[in-house]
This record gives sequence, structure tokens and C-alpha cells, in this order.
Amino acid sequence: MQATSEQRWMPDAEASAQSDGVARAMDAEQDELRLEAEELLEFDRVRETVVGHARMAMSKEAIAESHPAWHRADVERLQDETAEARALLESKGDIGMAGMPDVREALRYASLGGVLSASEILSVRAVYESVWTVKSTVERMGDRTPLLASHADLIHDLRHISGDVDHALSPNGDILDRATRRLGRLRQRMTRSYRRLVEMLERLVHRPEIRSALQSNVIASRNDRLVLEVKSSHRSVVPGVVHGVSGSRQTVFVEPTSAVDLGNQWRESAAEAQLEEEAVLRALSATIATTAEDGLASLQAAASIDVAMSRARYAVESESARVSMVKTEADAARVGLVDARHPLLGDDAVPVSLRIDAGQRGLVITGPNTGGKTVAMKTLGLFALMHQSGMQLPCNEATTLPIFDGIYADIGDAQSIDRSVSTFSSHMQRVVKISQRIAEASNGTGSSNALVLLDELGTGTDMEEGSALARAVLEDLVDRGAWVCVTTHHRTVAEFASAHGAIQNASVEVDSDTMMPNYNLIMGAPGRSYALHVAKRLGISDDVLEHAQSMIDPTRETAEMYLERVREDALRERERLAELQREATMERAVAREMSAQANKEMEQALQERVAIVEQAREQLLREAQSVRRQLRRTIKETESQKSWSEARREVDEAIRPLRSQEWMTREDDGTQSEPVAATSSASESTDPLQNGQVREDAAESPDGAPSDTTQGELRVGSLVRVPSLGIEGRVTSFGADGRATVSAAPMQFEANVRQMELVEEPEDDQDDGDTDTEAPLEVDPVYMPTADLDIRGSTVQVVESVLRQFIDRAFLQGLTSVRIIHGRGTGALREAVRDALAHESQVSDWRNAPPSQGGDAATIATLG
Repeated sequence: MQATSEQRWMPDAEASAQSDGVARAMDAEQDELRLEAEELLEFDRVRETVVGHARMAMSKEAIAESHPAWHRADVERLQDETAEARALLESKGDIGMAGMPDVREALRYASLGGVLSASEILSVRAVYESVWTVKSTVERMGDRTPLLASHADLIHDLRHISGDVDHALSPNGDILDRATRRLGRLRQRMTRSYRRLVEMLERLVHRPEIRSALQSNVIASRNDRLVLEVKSSHRSVVPGVVHGVSGSRQTVFVEPTSAVDLGNQWRESAAEAQLEEEAVLRALSATIATTAEDGLASLQAAASIDVAMSRARYAVESESARVSMVKTEADAARVGLVDARHPLLGDDAVPVSLRIDAGQRGLVITGPNTGGKTVAMKTLGLFALMHQSGMQLPCNEATTLPIFDGIYADIGDAQSIDRSVSTFSSHMQRVVKISQRIAEASNGTGSSNALVLLDELGTGTDMEEGSALARAVLEDLVDRGAWVCVTTHHRTVAEFASAHGAIQNASVEVDSDTMMPNYNLIMGAPGRSYALHVAKRLGISDDVLEHAQSMIDPTRETAEMYLERVREDALRERERLAELQREATMERAVAREMSAQANKEMEQALQERVAIVEQAREQLLREAQSVRRQLRRTIKETESQKSWSEARREVDEAIRPLRSQEWMTREDDGTQSEPVAATSSASESTDPLQNGQVREDAAESPDGAPSDTTQGELRVGSLVRVPSLGIEGRVTSFGADGRATVSAAPMQFEANVRQMELVEEPEDDQDDGDTDTEAPLEVDPVYMPTADLDIRGSTVQVVESVLRQFIDRAFLQGLTSVRIIHGRGTGALREAVRDALAHESQVSDWRNAPPSQGGDAATIATLG
């Protein structure tokens, strides 16, 4: 844009400011034209329908204020969000939130130190619970809803206020006696005072000298005081404080003097109780105030999800589909509506199919009035607005649309009588603005990607001049790269479109018998005139018709015949394409059905596989239980009479069935592990009694003190195997209690060195050729070994899998207890461990480890 003479001498800042002002004015005009198009295409009505599907006040506001996006990335994101929301809706159900109150003002008021009412506090509590349900529902979809999950990640867990609220308030909003200790006592005192006051008044009512002075025996209330209804004529009979007079002046409401003190006690207790109730509400409000910022952020995140869900609910209700987003390059772009149903016509909507082929930019629709030209054009414009607002469309999924950078329309009669503006002038004013906007957009890039919809272009003036103007405007817009859809009655415009390489023709189909339109479009053929046919059907005389026919140019009839043949060819082509489309639709349906069946069979196969693995696991556990019972019997018999050699033979006999179980597998990430190996060598024996043997030289270092780098033939860095766990790892350190720390990703655990076997020396280890001689030590025959599992630093997600393997193998080895070292931290790992232990049938109970073994940083699980 060239600078004006006034701008040339301006300082840079002033010139820049004026330039920015011009740019803002241009943007404002562009936005005004876009908003006019939304109004003309009735997009606001569709938007209101989507608003009706929203659950939250914030999402309703967001939808009502929303407008189409004009950048491809934004449209793709909106469409992806809608697709994710629909998948969630159809697989997991809705996210709830129906009837959720708007608590934004309550949160803001609390954050400013205000005291909320009980109903407002309960509303905040309910909303916090609801938005957490939203988060949980989205997270259950896993990786299928990444965009919705990104919103859900912003929802904070604010359910901790529920405990305080439930402790203090009933579901109806009543403040409970247990809210504070003082409140309960105050209410008891208030109740006692009230009871004594009522009893005193009842005694007064029944006194003969008082009874005759009363209008009734009812104890009434005035100004929060209990009073008697005394006849005005007997006022002196009941001395006391007057709190009111009836409208008829016949009754005086008197608080007897003898009841004043009790009444004061009652009201004082009530006032103190009320102050205590206010203190409860103030404390709860203060608690909510600490969550206000996170609460508002959570509401915003939940509202973003609800906006997408609203579009999904609308899509399901309107039986809509996600359409394809095509490229915008001129040689590849195309517009194609297939069986598009105008969303505001309901069941009366006749599906519309139209297209602008690749390499073309214009479409001219001709045909008689009320034939459906304008509806077809408005359907295209409305679908474009809906699509770029993230909505799915009520049409065949074969529909394709590019991303338009603007949608402009001139539809209907905008004549203004008070401004003396004709129909033609009012139309041309808007057409001029649109043309200027397209020209401005194309100056920077050489082309525009806007959609322009012009209804009855060139009407309202001289036919010849109007037609010429219509052709010129149409060609200018198409040459600038805009997508243009025009309806017209000018035959010359249709002929111009036929000759132009970038413009297509379409016409409204008319029933050949009734001469009435059926609202279908015939692509590729301009409409012909049916004026004489319609006139004949309406009853005009044959003489008049013949005279009219004689005044028509003879070449016109030849053109009509040519057009009729073109229309017939177009109809046949449309029928062929419709048949191909039906076949494609059926094939897609079959493919979807086959895919669904395959997914179902795969899911069933996975379930069967899991069942087989679980069945094998249970059978193995039963075998292990039998072995453990045999081991216990053997130990008891050994204590009384049998020799160690006999006991070992019986133990070996007991565990032989386990050694032969080649089918034993572990369930991890869907892969099978190697069968549990068992050998008869002393170092590999799974005999718990042999595991109780240790070498004297492995217990201590040469100086008699535990070594932190070696234990017998084991050294830091040695690759060892723990047969009782079936795990290999590297020794990272030795403890002072004959235990070693082993690292086996993703976990780290401790175990007795006597339970380990050397697999590989460290790389720098030199074999000195020395061998150790085992010197078995007698141990208590009732000793049962223990094992440790150190999962510090692991993630919660791997706990269940690792812990199940550990418990299974410990149980198979006859261990009576195990220690799981999880650390303190946030407590999440500890809770995950204990939740997993609760689901293990071979774990009878668990508890914190003794202080000497880690305290609450470790858990002891008892097996049995």
C-alpha cells in the first residue's frame, strides 16, 4: 500500500501508527464481511443448537462466542478434538456434568475473603468432583484422545475439600453439630433453653386466670421471641413485653415478664450458635479460597473438553461425519458435497451433491425460482463455516472441503427503503466490498483462497448490462483464485461458464411431467428455460403460446435441444456416479464390519490367552502350596526323628514336580519368560534348608569386619543370579549384614549373598586359581529364608508387574515373608505396592517394616 503525500513527511512512529490503523480498519471490515456471511447463512442457528448440547455455563459461552478458524492447523486441531470426543462418547459414554452450576463468581468471592453460603460451598464441592470425573473419563481412553488429555492434564485434584465439607455440612446444606465441638455444645444449650422456655409458657397458658385472657392456647413467635396471644381487652392480666399487635387490633403479642430471662438465654445461645455456624462457613470458604486459582483453571480445562463434547453430541444427533480436508493448491484443490443435508431443514432436507473439480474455481447454478439453487449454495457456505468451526457435517463421508481463508456472501433482498437504496444497489454495495477484499488478499500472494457466494448476481437492472456485469465480476473473482458459487437466471452467464475453463455449470433438475423442481442438481449442464412449458401447464391458450414461439430466435430452439442432450448425458453420468458411490459405500461398510469383527476376534483371543496364562499360574500356585505343606511336614518330622540326609531327599522329592513344569510362565508385558530352572548343585539348589547354609569365609572379610567391596567370591560389579527370584543383576554394594544390593533394571533389590550364584566376574577380575571349600553350618531347621525387593526410583506403572513376579517366585521357594523397599517420598509408591499386595491371593497380610528394617519406607508382606 503506497504512502500518501501526508504520510511522506510524518515521523516513522506516526507513519507506522497510521499504517497500523489502516490495517486494523481493513481487518475490521473483513471481520464485518465474515460476520455478515455468518448471518446470511444462518450459522448462528446451528451454533445455538450446539450450545444446547453443552453442559457447563463456560462452555455455552465459549460456543456462543466462537467463530470459524481460518488456518489449516487450527481447523485440523478442532476437527481432531471433535473426533476424539466422539470416540470417547461412543466408547466410554458421556463425561457427565449435566446440570453443573456455575461457581466462578463463588470462587472469585471466596478468593477475596468473602464468606460463601452452605449451598455455594456444596456447589463448589460438586463441581470439583465433576471436573475430576471428566479428567478420569478422558484418561481412561489412554492414547486415543491426546488433545482432550492435554486439556485434562490442566485439571487439578481438588477433591480434598470434600472431607472438610462432608464433615461440616449435610447434603441439604445444613451445618452439622459435629462441624466443631463448640457448635454441638451451643446447640445443646440452645435446645435446653428453648425447651425450658416452652415448658414455662405452657404452664402459663394452662393457668385459669391467664387462660381466659388469651385468644388461643398457641405459643406464637414474633421478632425471634416466643409470645402469647393476649386479648387486647385483657392486656393487664398478662404483664410483659409487647412485641406486636394483630391487624384487627384484637390481639396483643406479649412475652410474659417471667419468661424474659429464659427467652434471653435461648436467644443468646442461638446467637452464639449462629456465630459459630458463620465461623464454620468462613473456615470452609477460606479452604475454598486456597483452591480458587486452580479451581478456575480446572473449570476452564473442563469447559474446553465440554466444547469438543458438545460438537460430538451434535454430530451423533445429526448423524454427521468427519469430511476430508483437501489440499489448497490450485491443481489439487476441489470442493465436493455428497448427499449434504442442510442442518436447519430437518427431515425436509433434500440431500444436495455438488462439486468444483480440481483446477477449477467457479460454479454457476441456473434453474427456475424455488428450484433449490439458493438452498444448494447456502448449504455449501454453511458447511464450510461448520467445518472450520470443528463440527462434523450431516453428509456422506466422501465429502471434501478445502480450508478457506474467508467466507463472504451476498444472499437475499437487502433493499433499504428508508435509505432509498434499490435492490440492485444494495447487492452491488456488498459485492463491491467483497471484490475489494479479495483484491487486497490476492495482492500479497497473487491469489485468494476465499469462498464467495453470490445469489442472483446481476439481477435488478437491465438484463443485458446486468449479465455483462455478472460475467465480469465472476471472472475477476475466479482469476484472483477465489472459490465462487453464483446463482443466476441469465442464460449468457451460463454460456460464459461453459466456455470458461475454470468455471463449471450446474442446474436444478425439473420433473419432465409436472415441470416442478425436485431440488436435485445436475452437474455439468446449464439450466434451460421452461417458461412456455409452465405457461401451458397453467392454462394459457395455444394461440398465445404459438405466437410467443414464433417470436423466439430460431437458433434459440437449436440451443435448447443441444442443452437437453447435454442434460441427458449429465443425468446418465450422475446415475453412473451414484451407482459407483453406492458400491463404494457398501464396500466401506463391509470393510468396517470386517475390521470390527477382526478387532473383536483379536480381543477375544487376547482374553483367552490371558485366561490360559492365569489358569496356568493358579495351577502352579496350587502345586507350590502342596510343596510347602510337604516341606512343613518334613521339617517337623526332621525335628523329631529324621536325619538331615533323609530330610533333604524328601525335600528334593517334594520340589521335583516344580522342576518338571516346563509350562510355567510369568505374565508380564505379553511375552513368555524362560521356565524356572532347578539344578541339584549346592549353589543352585532351591532347597530352603540348603539356602540356609553359608560359607564361613563368605560371611566376613579377612579382618573380621564386613566388606563393602567383596563377599567371598562375589565382588562389586559381579553378575549374579538369584534363583529364588529368577533374576540376574549386577552387585552394586555389600552391606554389614551379609546382604548385597543388586541392580536389575528397572528395579534394585537386596538379598542375602548366600541366595546368590555367580554368573560372571567383573571385567577387571583376575582368577587366582584358588577355590573355596564349603563349610556348612548347622542352622535352626525351622528357619525359612526371606527376600527383599528394592523398587525405589521405579515408576508406579511397573510396580504391579514386578511385584507379581517377585511374590510368585518367593512363594514357590517357600518363603514365609518378603520385604518390599519403596522409600517414603510422596507415598505414591507405597500405596501402589499395598494396592498390588491386596490383589495377590498368596499374601495374607502386610505391615510397615520394623524401625530397624526401614519403618514406613518398607513393607513386610506375609505369605501363606
